[in-house]
Amino acid sequence: MKVGLAALHFPFAEHRDEMVSRVHRAAQVIAAAPGCLAVDCRVSEDQRAAVTTGQRESDPALRAGFAAVRTAGGDFDYDERESRPRQVCTLASASATAGETAASVRGDHQNMGTQPASPPGLKR
Repeated sequence: MKVGLAALHFPFAEHRDEMVSRVHRAAQVIAAAPGCLAVDCRVSEDQRAAVTTGQRESDPALRAGFAAVRTAGGDFDYDERESRPRQVCTLASASATAGETAASVRGDHQNMGTQPASPPGLKR
């Protein structure tokens, strides 16, 4: 079953450009990983959040994408450059059955020190 993802990062203003660059690099690694169907980086309208969205073929493909970023030197840890912890939503199709949705929502965010959240308004 396809799995979607929205990851929100909240850098302080002085670290915004660096965070957006880091998010883009991670997205490039994930895009090259097997099972990645789509990946995109955006910034919230208020410029407070850098957001990565994507779709993978399955939960294992989602985990493989995260592993590829870690192998490439990416990190998922909150640090002093961010105003609050990263928030990640693993998304299942609205047409999925209850059992499929529960399996997808588990996702990898539980291992990333993040909290599920709904994404704010986004723009390119």
